[in-house]
Amino acid sequence: MEKHIRILVVADIKHPDGREFMNEFTEKKTNRKFYRRSGGGVNFGELAIDALRREFMEEYGLSVIIGNRLEVYENTFEYEGNACHEIVFVYEAEFEDKSIYSKEIIPNIEGEMNKSDIGLWIDKSKMIRDGQIYYKG
Repeated sequence: MEKHIRILVVADIKHPDGREFMNEFTEKKTNRKFYRRSGGGVNFGELAIDALRREFMEEYGLSVIIGNRLEVYENTFEYEGNACHEIVFVYEAEFEDKSIYSKEIIPNIEGEMNKSDIGLWIDKSKMIRDGQIYYKG
């Protein structure tokens, strides 16, 4: 497997009650659940904000209003037994359709491989279990 640095863009979307909109994933190899802000990869020649709009449309069929860039961070980790390295752009965002804030779970509509991935509102303070943080960024 060729090693490369993946460029991602994610949205910091806050619910009026303080929770954050996150993706819940399950690592197939370990069956471990983890969370990440919603978004995805930036394609060559694509601006990060355009990638963020595209990813929300592909994954949820939803439009987002994008605000300021909040941060850029670098992350190294292991996933499915592979070493990973990513640089992540984080933008403030909100759903254009305000009715989304009343839904607890939003299914991912992007293809068969992502059927188990969902978007949901998470209280980050409840994501620490057994001394491990199940959230990065």
